Amino acid sequence: MLAVCQAGCQAGCQAPPATPAGLQPAAPPNKPRRPIRTPILPTNMGRIRPPVKTAGLDRIRSAPAGTSRWADVPRQGCPGRRASAGDGQPDRPARQVAPQLPLSPDGDKLSLMKRCPSSENRSAGKHRGGPSVPGPDRRTGFTLLELLVVLSVIALLVAVLLPALRQARQAQHRVCCMTHLHQWATAAIMYALDYDGYLPRRGQGVQPTTIIDRPSDWFNALPPLLGHKRFVDRVEAGQPPRPPERSLWICPVATDPGHTYFFAYAMNMMLSTWWADKPDRIDNVGPVHTMVFMADGPGTHCSTVPARAPYSPVARHLGQVNLAFLDGHVASFSGPYVGCGLGDPHHPHIRWVVPGTGWPEPGQP
Repeated sequence: MLAVCQAGCQAGCQAPPATPAGLQPAAPPNKPRRPIRTPILPTNMGRIRPPVKTAGLDRIRSAPAGTSRWADVPRQGCPGRRASAGDGQPDRPARQVAPQLPLSPDGDKLSLMKRCPSSENRSAGKHRGGPSVPGPDRRTGFTLLELLVVLSVIALLVAVLLPALRQARQAQHRVCCMTHLHQWATAAIMYALDYDGYLPRRGQGVQPTTIIDRPSDWFNALPPLLGHKRFVDRVEAGQPPRPPERSLWICPVATDPGHTYFFAYAMNMMLSTWWADKPDRIDNVGPVHTMVFMADGPGTHCSTVPARAPYSPVARHLGQVNLAFLDGHVASFSGPYVGCGLGDPHHPHIRWVVPGTGWPEPGQP
């Protein structure tokens, strides 16, 4: 009897308690699960590493309580581990381990900066003492040797080109002067046609020009034919022709000697002199293509002729003197050939003296 009562008490203790009618049995409380942590990759890597296989981790986290969570996980660095006999798990290969970056001397993981040739990495490598990686955006300057070579080449070019440029400029000035003389010679021909073949007077001779009010002198008679004011009118208006004025009166390379009046061009002193009663006629001076009408003057005289005197023509175009002839053409000759400062050499194609003149040539006995 006592044994039967003990068996019934044990059965009642082991049986679940009765649930009242109309009530649902309470559900067992859910245990909080540990959140799965996503592996954090380094941000300075040049490429993304493959994701780590987490099948073993899931199996560990889902293992029932009371069992070892690390029983069947292979240790890092082991080629493979067999499960224990009591696990009931089959053999499996070692878990894949992500490649590890090497450590720098200060203990930090080295980034891929040296393998990424960007401007920031290159500058960072310079500051840290690393090698400088060349790139397409690298800016370099001139070295001292290169700068000296460039300056030497420029100096050589300047030394070679300056004389050529000077000669070209002088040639331009000579052509401009010849154009002015051509206009004066053309005006003389027009004057002769208007005055029955007579030429204008030469003005004063061997003395510096001081008389400028005679209407028949060339500097007063010819300018109106070319659309310019007479010389005396310009002087009375307070505008006498002087360098560096650019006009028909001034040669581009003429210099002002400082006299009262300035004449860049001078008429042939032996033509239409004031010693004769009448001026010379254009048809009585011989071949007009050889008779000189005007030349580059010294500036102080309005008439000129080759002589050892201050009124001699001036070769101011790199040793050349321009001469205008009575037929209208202009030519350039060397100063010694014409006799500038030496005297008339009496070339047959460069004539200064009018045939049959009754007074001696200046500078000649």
